[in-house]
Amino acid sequence: MNQEFAADVLVKRKALDRVRRRVAAIGVIAVTEHFVVGLILFAHAMVDDPGKRDNAIGLLFMSGVISVLTYIGVRFIVGGRLVSPWLLVAIAPPIIGAYWIL
Repeated sequence: MNQEFAADVLVKRKALDRVRRRVAAIGVIAVTEHFVVGLILFAHAMVDDPGKRDNAIGLLFMSGVISVLTYIGVRFIVGGRLVSPWLLVAIAPPIIGAYWIL
């Protein structure tokens, strides 16, 4: 009876840990991707000014770096492999922003 109870507790703790990791990952994505989109929107607002086009490109580059770092952090939190199809999702906002701005 004790061994069955201990095994059940272990299974539940593993499941809870998995949920905690996923919730943390979703929180990191929500916060940082809002920042990434904000950088892209700010770069779009700056690109029309001829003197600030270089700054807009810099902001666009920063959004790409932050997006990739977010991807790496989320993969670390979740405990998954670093190379996965989700990398395409991570670099999608900066690529779309580059198409929109440049």
